[in-house]
Amino acid sequence: MGSEATPKPAVPYKLVDIGANLAHPSYHKDLPEVLARAKEAGLIKIMITGCDLKSSKEAEKLSSEHSGFLYFTAGVHPHEAKHFTDETSAVLRTLLENPQCVAVGECGLDFNRNFSPREDQLSAFEKQVALACELQKPLFIHEREASVEMVEILEKYADQLPRAVIHCFTGTADEAKKTSTWDYTSD
Repeated sequence: MGSEATPKPAVPYKLVDIGANLAHPSYHKDLPEVLARAKEAGLIKIMITGCDLKSSKEAEKLSSEHSGFLYFTAGVHPHEAKHFTDETSAVLRTLLENPQCVAVGECGLDFNRNFSPREDQLSAFEKQVALACELQKPLFIHEREASVEMVEILEKYADQLPRAVIHCFTGTADEAKKTSTWDYTSD
């Protein structure tokens, strides 16, 4: 008798990973294997998170190599906000015009770790929210210990906001309810 491998049954569901950090150098050596395991586990789409210009460009490159399976976001994470310039906005706009780019972000505010000064975070976040509204690209938002300020910025654009995902949310239940009543969360 041969030692034939038993085929694995097909998974009964379809999954989408909206926050994969596949542009990180730790995935460079075994990315094909990582993607094969993801497909085997039932993933039908993966969105690679852009956290700065470098990772956003790398995510764009990977998504072009695996079109139809990999997509990407383009943005500047609050930890990197101190590096946000007018040139950053221009490069983000170009990346966001790519049809494989599905969201602005990861952007937001993180007043817990403060790797970038608060004023830089507030400025970078608001510029990215404005860009998302202009292009009507969804937002991928990071918020940590800055929910009041996040809500204040989003309220300025409430009538223009595209869809959004807020992760790492540390606000109150009332603040969460406030964001869930805006039109950007429904059809």
